[in-house]
Amino acid sequence: MDKPLVSFFFATLNRKDVVQETLEKLHEQEYRPIEIIVADNC
Repeated sequence: MDKPLVSFFFATLNRKDVVQETLEKLHEQEYRPIEIIVADNC
């Protein structure tokens, strides 16, 4: 049975450091499939 897609959404305002750290942490997760949605300048 296929695993369900898990979506991560986060909004930020000019926080490159937070975006980079968050993406790195999400990439470290073993669960797949995932989709990552980033809204910058919110």
